[in-house]
Amino acid sequence: GECRFVLESVGRFALESCVSDEDGNSACFRTFLGKNQTDWEESPWDDFIQAKLKRVGKGDVEVGDVVEYEMENIYKNARALVLWGSGLGVQRKVVELPDDQLANFNITIEDTCAAGCSLLVHVNVPRQAEGEANALGVPTTPFFDPAMPQTMTLREDIDVRQDRSVSIQLEFPDLEAPDGGPPVMEPQGVTPIALSVPPCEEGGGGDAACADLADDEEVQYTVAVVDKAVLELVPYELKDMALDFAFDLALRFEVTSSSAYLHAPGAIASVIERFVKEQEADPWALIESELHLPGYKPFPSDDRGAVALIGKSQGGGASASASSSAGASDDADTFAASSAVVFSPVEEPEESPLADEAFDPPTEETAETGATVRNQGDFASTPLFVTVGSAKGGSSTVDFTAPDNLGTFVVRAYAGTDKARFGSAESEIIVRRALSMTPSAPRIVRVGDVFDAGVIITLSGGTAAEEPVSVSLTVEGGEEAVLAAVGETQKSVVVDGDGQVEVRFKLEALALGEGAFNITADDGKGASDALRLTVPVLGLQDAVTVATSFAIQASEGEAAQATEGLDLPAALPGTGGLELLAGVGRLPAVLANARQIMEANA
Repeated sequence: GECRFVLESVGRFALESCVSDEDGNSACFRTFLGKNQTDWEESPWDDFIQAKLKRVGKGDVEVGDVVEYEMENIYKNARALVLWGSGLGVQRKVVELPDDQLANFNITIEDTCAAGCSLLVHVNVPRQAEGEANALGVPTTPFFDPAMPQTMTLREDIDVRQDRSVSIQLEFPDLEAPDGGPPVMEPQGVTPIALSVPPCEEGGGGDAACADLADDEEVQYTVAVVDKAVLELVPYELKDMALDFAFDLALRFEVTSSSAYLHAPGAIASVIERFVKEQEADPWALIESELHLPGYKPFPSDDRGAVALIGKSQGGGASASASSSAGASDDADTFAASSAVVFSPVEEPEESPLADEAFDPPTEETAETGATVRNQGDFASTPLFVTVGSAKGGSSTVDFTAPDNLGTFVVRAYAGTDKARFGSAESEIIVRRALSMTPSAPRIVRVGDVFDAGVIITLSGGTAAEEPVSVSLTVEGGEEAVLAAVGETQKSVVVDGDGQVEVRFKLEALALGEGAFNITADDGKGASDALRLTVPVLGLQDAVTVATSFAIQASEGEAAQATEGLDLPAALPGTGGLELLAGVGRLPAVLANARQIMEANA
């Protein structure tokens, strides 16, 4: 609650407020107001009492609303110059404030305030009657005259709710969502993503920010599909585009008041008296007197637009002024005048390029589709990032090609209209096969090794399958293959209750090289998958160098021939190779040993 009261005499007063509940429990707070005569004599009155501006009522302000303000006026014949608006335009009016009571005035929020609004109230107080300005006879300093003219500047920003939001609806018309969860599609599958801006009664519900599209309003969408695992590693929340693009064209008012040049008669007399005394004491002394002006406290410039306006000329805008002549005192001919200048808004920044102009979407030539055997090295964390051109009615469609990697992907759509309204929405889509395989193979093998390699078969849904799954192994290379299957190459398995089963095959490494083999699986109901795995086959030992040297006596006109035998170490067939290096002198042996040492150190 609120209450108004007046301290009718000099003194210290206790203000206590209490609250109580139905059970009789209460809590109180006490504070003290006012000063007694001793306090006033020790610290005389030296400044004007500044008024405060308060808005009546709460809640959002919209264009067309009438906003009421109130301020406590303790003066007579005071007037207020009220300015409000933005870079789109400024409105003004002069309000006569009632004497010695609570003053109310209202302003109408026009279209010029649709992108932010500033309010400035410049109060002009003429000279007051001597007895009325200090009715209680409170002691004052010689530098302060409570009856002298003055001006007060009150400021407030008005937050106007901007209709910048639109609702976005994401749909996957060609996909099914099992058990009410996210829709599911297979790797390299292509599906349309339907984008639309539904009417408020359908898509927006009771959302106050929801607004239907105009008949001629066009919408542009940006769609991004991101691996959910990446977003969990580096969180990036969905942005509210309407808030990011909310305009703020509220003005910065710069006020200059003549109160800076008004002096109380006692202040001038005091300066002269001090000057005379110091001159009599020392005629050659350098006298400096600083006169502090009570009642004038310049307001610092608002942060809004202060930096951006440095170095820019003052163009356009509006200006207004008000003045008041002497009041009740006949012998005073001083007056207070004031003016307010409205600065023009800063220039709009250059338009930035669209995101899809820097990141081209996948094309048909770069996207693999319909592959029977999938290469698991082909992963994409952002398989789609594209901007759709303007579409009337708010409906559009984007084709999405699922990547090879399995998992959950987050689909995010951002919309912007030519009426400066924005929206964002997100959904999820799962990429998986009805039947998928995860490989399990050694990183390297050596010639002669017999090892296990296989896959983990997963059926979507996580339920046991009654029909067996046929799994087969095929080794590439034919007669020159470096790998060979050991045992059976065909198996029939049944998944467990979790929808998974592991299948292993035995293979043997026959020779140096890179071995490749394929594993295929088929459940007999149209679901199948295939993998191609490669395993490097290394030798059993490091390289061995065998060297020899001999002399050859050449004769003129005839070629010299010589035969030399080398005893090579024992090795299994296909486990290594022979490199022969021959030359004159010791250089070949030195180069061979140097290379072997360097390879060993690497």
